[in-house]
Amino acid sequence: MESKRPLMSLSSIPQSIIQHIAFYIPVAKDFLSFLVSFPDATSIGNLHYFFELSNILKPNDLWPKLQLQELTPSLVPRVRRITRFFTTIYVFEVFDLKLLQQCLHPHNVVELLTCPFWYDLDEWLTTPVSMLPVQHITIRRMSTGLDLKINLR
Repeated sequence: MESKRPLMSLSSIPQSIIQHIAFYIPVAKDFLSFLVSFPDATSIGNLHYFFELSNILKPNDLWPKLQLQELTPSLVPRVRRITRFFTTIYVFEVFDLKLLQQCLHPHNVVELLTCPFWYDLDEWLTTPVSMLPVQHITIRRMSTGLDLKINLR
């Protein structure tokens, strides 16, 4: 007679394996669906912060690339918890760079894809941006359609 193996519970899968599988899911909706399939936050470890943030920010901004379209003081702790999973952080419309710096880990690099208006640009480039691990800046001038791309690394 053939013996039946007991089914393994989802909660008994090691977090490292869950994380490894999750990182191979290329679509934000599928990534979040995978995370939700686990019975509790402890099963997925720090990945549950993606699910929490998906209720505040657009899921496609969270995965597979982290694209910050907004950042408030209340979001900083949550965003910092997921920046550890990325090397490059793509930043749009976030001009408070001191706030952004609080979200970063030492291994993070930043691509600034939207800059403040031209009249604020000089001060922004010389002071706050110099404290960040910026690898790329795109400066767009909407009136002329001019793009200035600066690679820093």
